[in-house]
Amino acid sequence: VLFSADQYGLHTLSPQEAVLCGYTVLISDAGDLLFRASFLVCHVNSQVRYSFMWRSNMFEECYTSCYLSLLQTGSDYFLRVWLTHVQAEGWQCAPSISTVLFKGHGDPESFSVRKSTWRKEAVVLSLREAAAMGYYVNMQTSRFVLRYEAKAEGTDLLWTVPYPPPQLVHGQLINGGVRVGLNGQALSEADIKERGYKIRLQEGHMEVRVPLTTQGGHIKCHDRYFMIAVDLAATGGPRFEAVDGTGTYAITEDYAAKCGYSINVLSLLGLAEFRASYFSCHTEKDDGFSFRFNLITTYDGEDAYYALNKTCSPPLPWSPREVTCEVNYMEVSVRSELPCPAGFSDDWNTLQPLYSASTQGWQVTFQNLDEQLPPMNLSKARREGYVFDLAHDRIVFRTPYGQPESYSTEVNGVPVEVVHATVFSRQSWVAIMVDMIAACSMDAGSYHSGYMIWDTPEALYPSLGGTQISLGLNGKLVELAAAEQKGFIMARHNLTVQIGIPYNADGGYRKSFVNNGIFEFYIFNLYLKQTSVDERHEETALRFHRTLVTPLLPSSLFTEDQTDVAEGAFTVYLGKVPRDVELTSLQLNGQEFEVPFSDANTCTLTEVNHPNKTHSYTLKVPLHDKIVFQEESIFRGIDQRSL
Repeated sequence: VLFSADQYGLHTLSPQEAVLCGYTVLISDAGDLLFRASFLVCHVNSQVRYSFMWRSNMFEECYTSCYLSLLQTGSDYFLRVWLTHVQAEGWQCAPSISTVLFKGHGDPESFSVRKSTWRKEAVVLSLREAAAMGYYVNMQTSRFVLRYEAKAEGTDLLWTVPYPPPQLVHGQLINGGVRVGLNGQALSEADIKERGYKIRLQEGHMEVRVPLTTQGGHIKCHDRYFMIAVDLAATGGPRFEAVDGTGTYAITEDYAAKCGYSINVLSLLGLAEFRASYFSCHTEKDDGFSFRFNLITTYDGEDAYYALNKTCSPPLPWSPREVTCEVNYMEVSVRSELPCPAGFSDDWNTLQPLYSASTQGWQVTFQNLDEQLPPMNLSKARREGYVFDLAHDRIVFRTPYGQPESYSTEVNGVPVEVVHATVFSRQSWVAIMVDMIAACSMDAGSYHSGYMIWDTPEALYPSLGGTQISLGLNGKLVELAAAEQKGFIMARHNLTVQIGIPYNADGGYRKSFVNNGIFEFYIFNLYLKQTSVDERHEETALRFHRTLVTPLLPSSLFTEDQTDVAEGAFTVYLGKVPRDVELTSLQLNGQEFEVPFSDANTCTLTEVNHPNKTHSYTLKVPLHDKIVFQEESIFRGIDQRSL
C-alpha cells in the first residue's frame, strides 16, 4: 500500500494513481523495494519543498522506514533524513534512528552539516571541514548535492565514509545492510557477489569496495603483456594515461598503436580491455616490467583519476625471435646475443646508440615487394610512427598497421600484412645489421556450421617442419590437445592452419538482437601462439590477438499449447527465450497488451528463469475472458472458444 501525506491529510494511492502522481515502485522477488518520487509529485507539502517517505523490505517482519525532506524558510534550506527500524507485532527489532541535517543560505560557504547517528553524538561540520573529510556538499539550481569521493586502493575503488547514516546509500535501503546500485540500477545479491563488491560496516565508518575491473577483478600479468579489464557500467567510457618519470601521456588511438597499447571496447557486452606490451613505451624495464597507468572516468561532467600500478615478470623464457600481431600494431623483438664467428666480439654495448639521445649512427631501411627503399635515420623513423628500442638484451621494433612502408599480400589465399625492416650501423670497419620482419595474418574470420573459422599461413616464418600451435580465448593459452577437448578444431591444408571455435565455447560472449525476430551473435577474443624452428634451430614465437564476431544467427524459440479445458483456461508456453531478451507485449485475438498486465486484466503471465541462461513464460487466459472468441451452435450442441 502506498500513501502520501500533506497538510490536508493522508492519501492512499492505487497503482494507477501512483503512476499519474509521479511515483515509481519496484519490488524484487527477494522482497526489496525500490521507490522513486519526482520532485513534482502530487501532495507535496507547500511548507516543505520536497518530502518523501518510504519503507524497505516490506516482506520482512522488521522493516526500515526513511523520511527525507528539504525545507525552505526564507533564504535558509534544510535537508533532513530520518531512518528508524519499525517493530512489527510480536517481533523484537533493534531500534535505530539517524538524522542528517544540511543548513545554508545564499553563499554555499555558509552551509553546515550536522549528523547524528545511532549510538553516536551529533557532529557539526562546516563545509570546509566536510570537504577535508572527503564530502562534497553543494547546492545547484535549488538542489542539494551530497557526494563522497572514492580513492583507488590496489585494484579497488574504496569509500571509507565517516559517520554515515546507517543503511543509507544513494537513497536505497536494505534491512541490516547496504544496497549498492550502478547508474540508478539496483544490484541483486548475486550481482554484488559476481562483481566482487565488498561492503563492511565498522565502528565509526562504512567501507564500500568496488573493483575497478570485471571478470573476477582482472588487473593481470600475462605471458607477454599486462592487461586491465574494466566494467563499463562502473567506469563509463574509460580513458587511460601512461605514467613514467618524465610525466603523463594520454593514450590516444594513434599513440596506442605506436607505443604498444591496445584498447578494445565491447559496448554491447559492457566491457573494455586494455593491453600493454612488456616493451611498451613507458614501461620501466629494470629487473622486471613495471607499469604505471591512470584510469580516467567521467561522471556528471567531472573526471576522476585512479592510479593502477603493477610490476610483472614474464612466466616463460623469451624465444630468440618473438612476434606479436596485436589488433592495432605489430611488434618484433630479437635477442641481442647473436652468435659471432671466432675472433669477433659479441659485446653489444655498441648498440647503445639505439636508445641513447644520439642516433646518428643508426639507420633503418625498408623493403617491399618491388624494391629496397632509401634508408632513414632512427629519429625520422620515430617521427613516421616506428619505434625501436633495446631492453632486457632484446632489440625491439614496433609499427602500426597500414604504414606506407608495409605491404599487403596473400599467402596460400590468406591476406597477410608485412613490414620488412633492416636496422644497421657502420662504425669504423665494422657493420652491424639486424633483420626485423613482421608478418601477420589479417584474416577476419568466417562462420560455418556452428564454428567461427580463422586462418593463418603455416610458414609466415622459416620452419624446418610444421609449426606448433597452442590457443585459447581471453589470453588463456592451452596446448592443442586440451583445446580440442573443449571443442576447438585445428586443421592443416594447403600450408594453411585453420582454427575452428565452437559457437558455444566457454569464454566467448553472446548477445541477442531483436529486429523482426530474435537473432544472436557471438564474440571471441582469440589468442594463438604459433612456434616455428628454422634451419639454425632458432625458435620464432608468433602470437596473435584477434577479435572475431559471428554474423547474426537466428535464435529459435519453443512454443507449446498446454491448454487443458478442465482448468478453464487457455495455457500457452513460450520457452528458450534468451536471458537478455524480455517480453514487452502480447497480441491476443488482434489486440495488443503491454506486459506486465494491469490489475484489471484476468490473464496471467508467469516467468521462470532456467540454469541454461534462458527463461520461459506461461500465459493463462480464462475461457470466459472477454478477449476470447466464442461461437455457440445450439443445433450441434457445441460451445467453441478460440484464442
